Amino acid sequence: MTMAMPDCPSVPVRQLAGLLKIPFSDTPAADVVVDPALIPFAIRRHRVGPLLHAALQRSDSTIDETLERHARDNLFKAAMGEHFLARLAGLFLEAKIPWLAFKGLALARALYPDPRWRHCHDTDVLVPPEYFDRAVTLLRGDGQQIVNTRRAPDSLAERLQAAIGKDIMLFQPRLRMHLELHRRLFFGRAEERRSPLLADTFRPRLGASSTDVPSPDVGAGLALYLLLHGASSRWFRLKWLVDLHPLLAGMTPSQVEILVTAAHDMKATATVTAGLRLFEQVFETSLPEPWHSWLAETAGDRGVEGRLAAYIAALNRPDAASATRQGDQFDSLDMYFRFIDSFGYRTAVILRGGAWIAIRALGRLLPSGPQG
Repeated sequence: MTMAMPDCPSVPVRQLAGLLKIPFSDTPAADVVVDPALIPFAIRRHRVGPLLHAALQRSDSTIDETLERHARDNLFKAAMGEHFLARLAGLFLEAKIPWLAFKGLALARALYPDPRWRHCHDTDVLVPPEYFDRAVTLLRGDGQQIVNTRRAPDSLAERLQAAIGKDIMLFQPRLRMHLELHRRLFFGRAEERRSPLLADTFRPRLGASSTDVPSPDVGAGLALYLLLHGASSRWFRLKWLVDLHPLLAGMTPSQVEILVTAAHDMKATATVTAGLRLFEQVFETSLPEPWHSWLAETAGDRGVEGRLAAYIAALNRPDAASATRQGDQFDSLDMYFRFIDSFGYRTAVILRGGAWIAIRALGRLLPSGPQG
C-alpha cells in the first residue's frame, strides 16, 4: 500500500513562506513572533536565513542571535563572492573564454532589492562546451582544486563521465570559494536545443572589461530556466521558489506569452505549470493577470497534479537529505525522464542515464589519480 501524496504545503513551510514575502512588500509589516524552531528550518533546511532576517528587520521584530550571526556571515560571503566574480572576470577575459555567471550572486544582483538577502553558497559559471577543458585548465592554474571526484581529470573514466555530466565543482582554498563550472544548463543538451529562448538568454560571452561579469537578462528566458531548474531538483528548497517572487511579479504580458510559447514548444508545459502552481500554493497568493488564462487551461491536468504533489512532498520533508533522496541515481533519472513530454527525449534520457550509471560503476573499478 503506497502512502498518499500531500495536497498542501506543511504548516512550517507556509509559516516561513509568509514571512519571506515581507521584504518584497511596500507595506510595513506589524511585529511578528517567530517560533524558535523556524530559525534552523530557514537557515539549514531551506537556505533562506538572510531573507528571514530582512523580514524581521522590516517588521521591527526581535531577531534571534543565531539568525543575526548567520546574516552577518552571509554579508561576508557576499563580499567574498563579489571579489571572486571580479577575479573570474579578469581570468576569462585574458584567456578569451566566453562565460556567464548565473544563479548564486548573479541571480541575487538581478532579482533582489538587496543582493545580501539571498543566501550565498557557491558560484555558478557557464562556458560553451568547446571551451570547457580550457576553462578547467585555467582555473586549476589559478589554484582551484577539483573536489567532486578523486580521479585525475584526464583519466578515461573521468573524461567519459564529464562528457555526459553538466558540471564539475572546484574549490579556491585561499578565498574559500566553491565554483560550479557548467558546460550545459541541464543533464543533457536536448533541453537547451529545444528552446531558442534558453539558448539566447544563457549564451556565454566575453566580458567587455576585466570587471564586467556577463549574466542572463531578466525576463522570460530566466523565468523559464528557474522553473525548469526547480523541477529538475524537485523544488525541495524554498530558496529557489522565493527567486520567482520578484521575477514573476515584474513580467509583462508579452514576456509571459513568450515563456508560455517556449514551454509549449519544449513540451515542458506540465513541468512549468506545476512549478507555478506550487508557487501559488506555498505563498498563498495568485499570480498577476497575465498568468491566469494559462493556469486555468491546465487546471485538473493529471500530469500537472502529479508533479505538484511530488514537489509538495519534497518541500514538506523536514531535512534536505530526505527531500533529495541523495545517492539514488535512478530517482534522478526519473526526474529527468518526466522533465519533457516527448518520447524521443525520454528515450535519450534512459540511454544517457544508463551510460552515466555504467561509467560511474566502471570508475569505481579503476584506480584513482590525483585531483590536481
